[in-house]
Amino acid sequence: MRILQLTRQFLPAQGGMESVVEGLSVALQQGGHTVQVATLRRVFSSDARAPGDPIGTPQNYYLIAYKNHAVYTAIAYWLEDKTLHYVTTQNTHNQASLDLIDLTLTKSLNQRNDVPFTIPGQ
Repeated sequence: MRILQLTRQFLPAQGGMESVVEGLSVALQQGGHTVQVATLRRVFSSDARAPGDPIGTPQNYYLIAYKNHAVYTAIAYWLEDKTLHYVTTQNTHNQASLDLIDLTLTKSLNQRNDVPFTIPGQ
């Protein structure tokens, strides 16, 4: 199922609403749904127009699945030696050994959303 969530403001703003919408999006994607988030880009406190989303559109987010079944949303990723580095939607740099990443599930989750995810040599 294709799902469009509409919210007043979204990432890169940070707060309760953004966390709930992001968490719901990830859970729905894990359930096999295609999810997009549309925002009015309005700031709650002033109703002013928020700046454009500098991290791209939601369909370009990557899902990184760990072998312990945790899944993280990333806006970018790269490989250095055997370490996967990625930047979360909160603009936080994380890294993990490839041994901790469930590459099969990661590739599958991203493929369902038509988001290319490749690791050279894997």
